[in-house]
Amino acid sequence: MDKSSRVPFLIRSLINYEASKDHSLPAKGYSLHFGEIVAVIDCFDDNWWKVCTYSFDPKTGVTVNLNECGLIPSLKRHNKKIIKKYHRNIEWNTDLTEEQESNEDVPPPMPLEKSKYQNSLKNITQLTEDKTLRSSLAYRTLDLPVSRSNLSQLNNSNNSSVATFSESPSKTYGSKDSVNSDSSLFNRQAYQYVKLINCENENQPLVVLGFLRYRIYEALKLHSENYESVVAHTTRAMRQDEIDGRDYHYTTEDFFNRETHARKQGFIQWGRYRDNLYGTHVSAIKNIINNNKCPLLDITGEALPNLQRHRIYPHVVLIKISSHKWIQNDDNTKSEGQARDLIMKTKRLEELYTQNCTKVIEVSAEHEFEDIVDAIIRYLQDVKHTDAWKSSEVPVNISDHSV
Repeated sequence: MDKSSRVPFLIRSLINYEASKDHSLPAKGYSLHFGEIVAVIDCFDDNWWKVCTYSFDPKTGVTVNLNECGLIPSLKRHNKKIIKKYHRNIEWNTDLTEEQESNEDVPPPMPLEKSKYQNSLKNITQLTEDKTLRSSLAYRTLDLPVSRSNLSQLNNSNNSSVATFSESPSKTYGSKDSVNSDSSLFNRQAYQYVKLINCENENQPLVVLGFLRYRIYEALKLHSENYESVVAHTTRAMRQDEIDGRDYHYTTEDFFNRETHARKQGFIQWGRYRDNLYGTHVSAIKNIINNNKCPLLDITGEALPNLQRHRIYPHVVLIKISSHKWIQNDDNTKSEGQARDLIMKTKRLEELYTQNCTKVIEVSAEHEFEDIVDAIIRYLQDVKHTDAWKSSEVPVNISDHSV
């Protein structure tokens, strides 16, 4: 990277960094929290970047605040630490290698529980997510790290929003908490280059990643009338006691064909289930926004770029649960094997979509489900609604940011 021509530029932190604990800092440091955006004003050293806070005005653009500056590790320095950590963990986990190689390469999918939602969009979302996660390179956690180009090809191959599913086979699979997942850290950058975009509407949609999203959405709607679930479109025939616009937007296959055309793509995510099409249309999202409410979106991580294409920049919250015991305490119907499966699925979501998340909520043993909901509500109340961002492959000079 040219250290002079593109400075200053904005980066978004994908890590939590406490400067007070870094004794190798050559000068005053700057502590970062996940999701924080700062301006890099000097790349004077391969190991350290000088950053500061900024302000963004839709009329005047980005202004850096030179009174609040400090050093953070450069990407190069961060990657060196990850390599050292990886090799240390490989040494500690060599006894797992033979056992891991004997496992199936791609376990079968987890079955969906039978419920009244069996024919709904919920199946499409869950099956799409499971299919993406099972095909991800992050699944085999002790494999040697892959190159960024390979990961890019993987993400591109999984970026289709069209899926066709049948019923999942009634099989389960197991996993071990002792399996080391740090090899995936090679594909996690400490920061991402971003470009700010003025977001005039305060009611940005909420996307929760993880198995708790349905419960969280229901809890949010009970907490306030400001939250509303996005109603999906379907070609399924209307059933008794169902109402168009409340249960689904009932439409035709011709409508799906038009709205999934490459030049239009009105659907954010869609799929076929039992000969019927289901999908989340951008109009259903914007109707809720126009009614001054926060849309609750039931989509998977791979559909997030489709939202940005429609200039919709959602709050994306990942619920990070580190212990299978928390799941069993929260839901005593879950076996230890099922709880461990959900933990592994959460880890794979983190590996694939951390850079898309605007907030990561870490759940420890003392937290209750209500604490998670409260944390999301506080985040939505405190977050700045005036700024939205999109990632960039290269640094973007602050003078080039949209106004």
